[in-house]
Amino acid sequence: MPFERKNKEEKEIAVATTSNKNLPLTLAIQNQLHNAHIRENLVLGIASYYTFGPIENNDITSFILHRHLPSINMSEQTFKYKHLTFANKKYQEGTVVFFNVDDDEPQFGIISSLYKTGQHISLRIECMNTLRFNKHYHAYEVDLTNKFAFIDFEKLPKIAPVLLIKKTGKNYVITRHDL
Repeated sequence: MPFERKNKEEKEIAVATTSNKNLPLTLAIQNQLHNAHIRENLVLGIASYYTFGPIENNDITSFILHRHLPSINMSEQTFKYKHLTFANKKYQEGTVVFFNVDDDEPQFGIISSLYKTGQHISLRIECMNTLRFNKHYHAYEVDLTNKFAFIDFEKLPKIAPVLLIKKTGKNYVITRHDL
């Protein structure tokens, strides 16, 4: 088999397995087990495992966040940060993330702000409208909107940020690209 970096893990599993009866099923099961192991070992919800960039603004009132995220404690001070690093992935203004599945289509957004109130981390995201999946580019065609959403960082799926590219006048989000 010729070497392709994106298939490296699957090829290692295929060489290591002794079952050649149903190789695609074996690879699918091993991939699911690997993903479950990674997800199980992620430490979620503990702000001490995050590293924050410099404080951009500390005059933010938690009232604005509390309106969109009721779990915010309004008595604690809210800070706005330039960036946040979690699991060796840097989240900052302009980072594109997957945050939800709506009507069987993934929802993507561009981070516009990062906030921390006590141990609670929130993101302000500019939402994108997913139009269709382009099989040729193996990417989702998206449209930028003027809608914003506030999202609790702990509820964000813990997958790598995705890549937004512009090709032939259209915007595409590539999910398999690791930044």
